[in-house]
Amino acid sequence: MNPQNPPNPPSETPPESKLRKYKKIIIIASIFFLVLILLTTFILLFTKKGESKTLQNTEKETTNVKKATLSLTLTVTNTATPLFTLKEAKVIEGFSPQYPQIKNSYKLELLNKEQKVFRSISFNINNQPIVESWDNGTISQQKIAKKTTEDISVFTPYSENIKSIRIINPLGEEVFAINLEGIKTTFNIEALVKKAQADLSSGKLNLTFISSNYTDMEQFAFDVKRFSDYVLTVEPFKKRSSQIVFNSLENNEDLGCTFFSGAGGGYGLMCDNTKAQQIVASNTPFDKIIILHNQPDKFGGGAYPKDIVSTVSNAPSEEVALVHELGHQIGGLLDEYTGLYPVTTENNTVYANCFTGTPIENITEPFWIGTTLDEYKQGCNYPDWYRSSENSVMKSLDSHSYNEVSLEIMEASIDEIAGPFIETHPSASPSPLSSSSTPAVSSISPYTFSPIPSPQTPQPIASCPPKPTPNSEAISVGWFIPNCP
Repeated sequence: MNPQNPPNPPSETPPESKLRKYKKIIIIASIFFLVLILLTTFILLFTKKGESKTLQNTEKETTNVKKATLSLTLTVTNTATPLFTLKEAKVIEGFSPQYPQIKNSYKLELLNKEQKVFRSISFNINNQPIVESWDNGTISQQKIAKKTTEDISVFTPYSENIKSIRIINPLGEEVFAINLEGIKTTFNIEALVKKAQADLSSGKLNLTFISSNYTDMEQFAFDVKRFSDYVLTVEPFKKRSSQIVFNSLENNEDLGCTFFSGAGGGYGLMCDNTKAQQIVASNTPFDKIIILHNQPDKFGGGAYPKDIVSTVSNAPSEEVALVHELGHQIGGLLDEYTGLYPVTTENNTVYANCFTGTPIENITEPFWIGTTLDEYKQGCNYPDWYRSSENSVMKSLDSHSYNEVSLEIMEASIDEIAGPFIETHPSASPSPLSSSSTPAVSSISPYTFSPIPSPQTPQPIASCPPKPTPNSEAISVGWFIPNCP
């Protein structure tokens, strides 16, 4: 090695060249990670969308799938203090409704093994049967002799956590309790328990028609279409048609429907509601049940506030009567006509769509806010109570709509069952009518209604009938006929 010519030292990259190299690496890495993040986000969004669609489709597909359902039948003895006994407890393959909360009501509480409330269901005791009759727009009310005993049916998704039940009266006192260990079932319950424990809310209001006294089920399907078409012309059902599902169930069993003569030539209709519930719960989804009774020459129906079952005959123009009964059944609305009730002593209290006391200008009660003094009209279930409009379908069948107060109550009541309504433009089409055994029925349009001719035409009242005299008998007939003294 020549000492005068030593080897060259390793070459070094200038600082500027290193900086450019690092910047290039950083840019490439940034682009890579950005692409990775975008790709991951896209995959997650696509997966979530797919899962949501799958869940929605699954819910839609399983709406009519039977689930493990706890069926309870309680017998109530109507003494001064009602007495309860458990008539039957069983698990069935079937369906259960959404039970709305009812103020000042009895509560059936389902308890787990730690005696903690697993689920609570509100119900009322209807020991004083009341039926309604109408003729030419006339509505009259009729009390039937009080029942000594009555059966109450309750249906709820079954869970192995349910170990006992108790009943709490409106005062908050426990009046009945019993252990439910060893419930009998006639099928493989394990296969259905998971379905029963799914989300209780379907996001729909299921209105289910059950036939009574029909031999021609094509006529039943025709009548169901006629009634459901009409309901969807009336608010809030028209606006919320996408949340409403009509079901129908062909039934050949006797539901014990009986007519009672009312004022003005009309008839009240009362059926075995408990039996109807048991048949429907084993066959068809439901939140509310409508017993459609085949008797076209008689007008009548009935429903208790927020009860599961209402009754109506298939007479001509009874579609309006069904809207009236749904007001009771869904919204807990009271009649705005007056029956043979005494004057009350209630003061400044609101009962749903009726106000007691002296009308208030700036009322702060929910649903009544904004009601002006000139809108109060005397007579609402009781002679000295007030309604919020001159006329409505809760007062007379000459009107085909709810007043503003009742409409708000109906909206809130449907929210309890189907969830809040999100309005879309244009309005979604209603859910098609489903049926467990009836012939196919076309989809329902909420926008048009063509009156369907009936084979029998009701006879108009020739003149005003004599007004009944109030009495203290077990049966008293309400009275309201337009233009009659």
